[in-house]
Amino acid sequence: MMPKRHRHWFSDRFVHTSRIHELSTAQNFFLSQKRRAAVGSVGFGMVSSDDSGNSVTSEDNGGSVTSGGGGGGVMSGGASNFLLQAAAAGPALSVPDPSMRRTDLMALHPVFRDAVNQLLEAFQKEGLPFRLFEAFRSPVRQAWLYSQGRPGGGSGPIVTHAEAWQSYHQYGLAADFVLWINGQWSWSTLGVNAGRWERLHKLGAKFGLETLNFETPHLQLAGLKIAGLQEGTFPSDSDTSWRDNLEGAIISWNGEPAAPQMVSVRPLLPEPTK
Repeated sequence: MMPKRHRHWFSDRFVHTSRIHELSTAQNFFLSQKRRAAVGSVGFGMVSSDDSGNSVTSEDNGGSVTSGGGGGGVMSGGASNFLLQAAAAGPALSVPDPSMRRTDLMALHPVFRDAVNQLLEAFQKEGLPFRLFEAFRSPVRQAWLYSQGRPGGGSGPIVTHAEAWQSYHQYGLAADFVLWINGQWSWSTLGVNAGRWERLHKLGAKFGLETLNFETPHLQLAGLKIAGLQEGTFPSDSDTSWRDNLEGAIISWNGEPAAPQMVSVRPLLPEPTK
Protein backbone atom coordinates (compact mmCIF):
# COMPACT_ATOMS: atom_id res chain seq x y z
CA MET A 1 0.00 0.00 0.00
CA MET A 2 1.37 3.40 -0.90
CA PRO A 3 2.26 5.71 1.99
CA LYS A 4 -0.48 8.20 2.69
CA ARG A 5 1.77 11.16 2.07
CA HIS A 6 2.77 9.73 -1.31
CA ARG A 7 -0.81 9.34 -2.45
CA HIS A 8 -1.59 12.89 -1.39
CA TRP A 9 1.03 14.31 -3.74
CA PHE A 10 -0.90 13.13 -6.77
CA SER A 11 -4.50 13.29 -5.59
CA ASP A 12 -5.61 16.32 -7.57
CA ARG A 13 -3.67 15.22 -10.65
CA PHE A 14 -5.42 11.86 -10.52
CA VAL A 15 -8.84 13.52 -10.41
CA HIS A 16 -7.93 15.61 -13.45
CA THR A 17 -6.48 12.83 -15.57
CA SER A 18 -9.18 10.33 -14.68
CA ARG A 19 -11.72 12.64 -16.35
CA ILE A 20 -9.67 12.68 -19.55
CA HIS A 21 -8.95 8.98 -19.95
CA GLU A 22 -11.55 6.23 -19.84
CA LEU A 23 -11.23 2.51 -19.44
CA SER A 24 -11.42 0.56 -22.68
CA THR A 25 -14.62 -1.28 -23.53
CA ALA A 26 -13.07 -4.59 -22.51
CA GLN A 27 -11.92 -3.25 -19.16
CA ASN A 28 -15.36 -1.76 -18.42
CA PHE A 29 -17.01 -5.10 -19.13
CA PHE A 30 -14.78 -7.10 -16.81
CA LEU A 31 -14.52 -4.50 -14.08
CA SER A 32 -18.30 -4.26 -13.90
CA GLN A 33 -18.19 -7.79 -12.55
CA LYS A 34 -15.61 -7.07 -9.83
CA ARG A 35 -15.36 -3.84 -7.82
CA ARG A 36 -15.74 -1.53 -10.77
CA ALA A 37 -16.80 1.28 -8.50
CA ALA A 38 -13.48 1.12 -6.68
CA VAL A 39 -11.37 1.36 -9.81
CA GLY A 40 -10.51 4.57 -11.67
CA SER A 41 -8.35 5.10 -14.71
CA VAL A 42 -5.40 7.24 -15.56
CA GLY A 43 -5.16 5.87 -19.06
CA PHE A 44 -2.44 3.29 -18.54
CA GLY A 45 -4.33 0.54 -20.32
CA MET A 46 -3.71 2.35 -23.58
CA VAL A 47 -3.50 -0.14 -26.41
CA SER A 48 -1.06 0.05 -29.26
CA SER A 49 -2.00 -0.27 -32.89
CA ASP A 50 -0.08 -2.04 -35.57
CA ASP A 51 1.77 0.03 -38.14
CA SER A 52 -1.31 0.47 -40.30
CA GLY A 53 -3.19 1.83 -37.28
CA ASN A 54 -6.11 -0.51 -37.77
CA SER A 55 -5.72 -3.18 -35.13
CA VAL A 56 -4.32 -3.88 -31.71
CA THR A 57 -2.55 -7.05 -30.73
CA SER A 58 -1.00 -8.64 -27.68
CA GLU A 59 2.26 -10.53 -27.54
CA ASP A 60 4.76 -12.43 -25.37
CA ASN A 61 2.81 -15.69 -25.75
CA GLY A 62 0.43 -14.32 -23.16
CA GLY A 63 -3.16 -14.25 -24.32
CA SER A 64 -3.86 -13.09 -27.83
CA VAL A 65 -6.29 -10.32 -28.61
CA THR A 66 -7.22 -8.56 -31.82
CA SER A 67 -9.65 -5.68 -32.09
CA GLY A 68 -10.30 -2.47 -33.95
CA GLY A 69 -8.23 0.58 -33.14
CA GLY A 70 -10.96 1.83 -30.85
CA GLY A 71 -9.82 -0.53 -28.12
CA GLY A 72 -13.08 -2.44 -27.89
CA GLY A 73 -11.58 -5.87 -28.35
CA VAL A 74 -12.20 -8.86 -26.13
CA MET A 75 -9.39 -9.92 -23.87
CA SER A 76 -8.10 -13.47 -23.74
CA GLY A 77 -9.14 -15.68 -20.86
CA GLY A 78 -5.76 -15.30 -19.18
CA ALA A 79 -5.81 -11.52 -19.39
CA SER A 80 -9.39 -11.18 -18.18
CA ASN A 81 -8.78 -13.51 -15.24
CA PHE A 82 -5.67 -11.57 -14.27
CA LEU A 83 -7.64 -8.31 -14.52
CA LEU A 84 -10.40 -9.64 -12.29
CA GLN A 85 -7.85 -10.82 -9.72
CA ALA A 86 -6.20 -7.41 -9.73
CA ALA A 87 -9.55 -5.69 -9.23
CA ALA A 88 -10.49 -8.01 -6.40
CA ALA A 89 -7.14 -7.70 -4.63
CA GLY A 90 -7.76 -4.25 -3.24
CA PRO A 91 -8.87 -0.69 -3.99
CA ALA A 92 -6.40 -0.03 -6.80
CA LEU A 93 -6.76 3.26 -8.63
CA SER A 94 -6.26 1.77 -12.09
CA VAL A 95 -6.31 -1.71 -13.55
CA PRO A 96 -4.98 -1.61 -17.12
CA ASP A 97 -5.62 -4.44 -19.53
CA PRO A 98 -2.37 -6.41 -19.17
CA SER A 99 -2.60 -8.04 -22.60
CA MET A 100 -2.12 -4.73 -24.40
CA ARG A 101 1.27 -3.23 -25.19
CA ARG A 102 2.14 0.42 -25.71
CA THR A 103 4.26 2.05 -28.38
CA ASP A 104 3.63 5.74 -27.65
CA LEU A 105 6.95 7.55 -27.32
CA MET A 106 5.76 10.33 -24.99
CA ALA A 107 5.62 7.87 -22.07
CA LEU A 108 9.39 7.39 -22.39
CA HIS A 109 11.99 9.41 -20.53
CA PRO A 110 13.12 12.20 -22.92
CA VAL A 111 16.76 11.02 -22.89
CA PHE A 112 15.70 7.51 -23.90
CA ARG A 113 13.01 8.87 -26.23
CA ASP A 114 15.65 10.83 -28.15
CA ALA A 115 17.77 7.68 -28.52
CA VAL A 116 14.75 5.73 -29.78
CA ASN A 117 13.99 8.41 -32.37
CA GLN A 118 17.59 8.31 -33.58
CA LEU A 119 17.39 4.54 -33.79
CA LEU A 120 14.17 4.64 -35.82
CA GLU A 121 15.75 7.13 -38.22
CA ALA A 122 18.78 4.85 -38.59
CA PHE A 123 16.48 1.93 -39.48
CA GLN A 124 15.04 3.97 -42.34
CA LYS A 125 18.40 5.16 -43.62
CA GLU A 126 19.91 1.67 -43.59
CA GLY A 127 16.79 -0.15 -44.77
CA LEU A 128 16.58 -2.29 -41.65
CA PRO A 129 13.10 -3.83 -41.22
CA PHE A 130 12.87 -3.17 -37.48
CA ARG A 131 9.92 -1.48 -35.85
CA LEU A 132 9.12 -0.47 -32.30
CA PHE A 133 7.24 -3.36 -30.72
CA GLU A 134 6.79 -2.18 -27.14
CA ALA A 135 7.88 0.89 -25.19
CA PHE A 136 6.51 1.74 -21.73
CA ARG A 137 5.05 -1.26 -19.93
CA SER A 138 2.80 -0.86 -16.89
CA PRO A 139 3.61 -2.75 -13.67
CA VAL A 140 0.29 -4.57 -14.05
CA ARG A 141 1.32 -5.85 -17.46
CA GLN A 142 4.79 -6.76 -16.18
CA ALA A 143 3.28 -8.78 -13.33
CA TRP A 144 0.93 -10.51 -15.78
CA LEU A 145 3.79 -11.41 -18.10
CA TYR A 146 5.84 -12.66 -15.15
CA SER A 147 3.00 -14.97 -14.17
CA GLN A 148 3.05 -16.70 -17.57
CA GLY A 149 4.50 -20.21 -17.34
CA ARG A 150 4.54 -20.08 -13.53
CA PRO A 151 2.13 -21.61 -10.98
CA GLY A 152 -1.23 -19.89 -11.19
CA GLY A 153 -0.30 -18.06 -14.39
CA GLY A 154 -1.52 -20.55 -16.92
CA SER A 155 0.26 -22.86 -19.32
CA GLY A 156 2.97 -21.86 -21.75
CA PRO A 157 6.61 -20.85 -21.48
CA ILE A 158 8.16 -18.33 -19.11
CA VAL A 159 8.38 -15.05 -21.04
CA THR A 160 10.18 -12.74 -18.60
CA HIS A 161 12.47 -12.94 -15.58
CA ALA A 162 11.43 -9.55 -14.20
CA GLU A 163 8.56 -8.87 -11.81
CA ALA A 164 6.79 -5.51 -11.61
CA TRP A 165 9.21 -2.57 -11.18
CA GLN A 166 12.16 -4.88 -11.95
CA SER A 167 12.18 -3.98 -15.64
CA TYR A 168 13.38 -0.73 -17.22
CA HIS A 169 10.11 -0.76 -19.20
CA GLN A 170 8.21 0.42 -16.10
CA TYR A 171 10.38 3.54 -15.94
CA GLY A 172 10.09 4.45 -19.62
CA LEU A 173 13.76 3.55 -20.11
CA ALA A 174 13.52 0.44 -22.30
CA ALA A 175 11.95 -0.64 -25.57
CA ASP A 176 11.69 -3.77 -27.68
CA PHE A 177 12.39 -3.73 -31.43
CA VAL A 178 11.25 -6.58 -33.64
CA LEU A 179 11.63 -7.37 -37.34
CA TRP A 180 8.63 -6.54 -39.53
CA ILE A 181 8.82 -8.76 -42.60
CA ASN A 182 6.07 -9.30 -45.17
CA GLY A 183 3.49 -7.72 -42.91
CA GLN A 184 4.34 -9.89 -39.91
CA TRP A 185 6.45 -9.65 -36.77
CA SER A 186 9.49 -11.92 -36.85
CA TRP A 187 11.95 -12.93 -34.13
CA SER A 188 13.93 -15.13 -36.53
CA THR A 189 17.71 -15.08 -36.16
CA LEU A 190 18.36 -17.30 -39.17
CA GLY A 191 20.19 -16.35 -42.33
CA VAL A 192 20.36 -12.65 -43.10
CA ASN A 193 18.40 -11.85 -39.94
CA ALA A 194 21.36 -12.75 -37.73
CA GLY A 195 23.26 -9.77 -39.11
CA ARG A 196 20.22 -7.53 -38.68
CA TRP A 197 19.97 -8.25 -34.95
CA GLU A 198 23.69 -7.64 -34.59
CA ARG A 199 23.32 -4.30 -36.35
CA LEU A 200 20.40 -3.39 -34.05
CA HIS A 201 22.65 -3.86 -31.03
CA LYS A 202 25.52 -1.88 -32.56
CA LEU A 203 23.23 1.01 -33.41
CA GLY A 204 21.78 0.89 -29.91
CA ALA A 205 25.26 1.18 -28.41
CA LYS A 206 25.96 4.12 -30.71
CA PHE A 207 23.00 5.98 -29.23
CA GLY A 208 23.76 5.16 -25.59
CA LEU A 209 21.72 2.00 -25.19
CA GLU A 210 22.62 -1.46 -23.92
CA THR A 211 21.27 -4.94 -24.57
CA LEU A 212 20.29 -7.90 -22.41
CA ASN A 213 22.13 -11.09 -23.28
CA PHE A 214 18.97 -13.16 -22.79
CA GLU A 215 16.49 -10.91 -24.65
CA THR A 216 17.53 -10.02 -28.20
CA PRO A 217 14.89 -7.34 -29.03
CA HIS A 218 15.40 -5.41 -25.79
CA LEU A 219 17.36 -2.14 -25.57
CA GLN A 220 17.59 0.05 -22.48
CA LEU A 221 19.35 3.23 -21.43
CA ALA A 222 22.93 2.37 -20.47
CA GLY A 223 24.68 3.26 -17.24
CA LEU A 224 21.77 2.74 -14.84
CA LYS A 225 21.00 0.19 -12.13
CA ILE A 226 17.56 -1.26 -11.48
CA ALA A 227 18.16 -0.90 -7.74
CA GLY A 228 18.61 2.83 -8.18
CA LEU A 229 15.41 3.14 -10.21
CA GLN A 230 13.50 1.20 -7.55
CA GLU A 231 14.78 3.68 -4.97
CA GLY A 232 13.52 6.61 -7.04
CA THR A 233 16.83 7.69 -8.58
CA PHE A 234 15.98 8.59 -12.16
CA PRO A 235 17.95 10.18 -15.02
CA SER A 236 17.93 13.97 -15.07
CA ASP A 237 16.35 16.13 -17.81
CA SER A 238 12.89 14.64 -17.37
CA ASP A 239 9.74 16.25 -18.75
CA THR A 240 6.08 16.48 -17.79
CA SER A 241 4.91 13.79 -20.20
CA TRP A 242 7.25 11.15 -18.81
CA ARG A 243 6.77 12.22 -15.20
CA ASP A 244 2.97 12.27 -15.34
CA ASN A 245 2.93 8.79 -16.86
CA LEU A 246 5.29 7.36 -14.25
CA GLU A 247 3.43 9.05 -11.39
CA GLY A 248 0.21 7.56 -12.67
CA ALA A 249 1.74 4.08 -12.83
CA ILE A 250 2.98 4.49 -9.26
CA ILE A 251 -0.34 5.57 -7.78
CA SER A 252 -2.21 2.88 -9.72
CA TRP A 253 -0.06 0.07 -8.35
CA ASN A 254 -1.28 -1.76 -5.27
CA GLY A 255 0.77 -4.94 -5.47
CA GLU A 256 4.18 -6.38 -4.70
CA PRO A 257 6.97 -5.47 -5.08
CA ALA A 258 6.15 -1.97 -3.91
CA ALA A 259 6.26 0.93 -6.34
CA PRO A 260 9.29 3.24 -6.19
CA GLN A 261 9.16 6.54 -4.34
CA MET A 262 8.97 9.64 -6.49
CA VAL A 263 9.62 13.08 -5.05
CA SER A 264 7.05 15.66 -6.07
CA VAL A 265 8.25 18.58 -8.18
CA ARG A 266 5.25 20.68 -7.29
CA PRO A 267 5.99 23.80 -5.24
CA LEU A 268 5.04 23.79 -1.58
CA LEU A 269 1.75 25.40 -0.76
CA PRO A 270 2.01 28.57 1.34
CA GLU A 271 0.67 28.49 4.86
CA PRO A 272 -2.95 29.64 5.00
CA THR A 273 -3.45 33.13 6.32
CA LYS A 274 -5.48 33.55 9.47
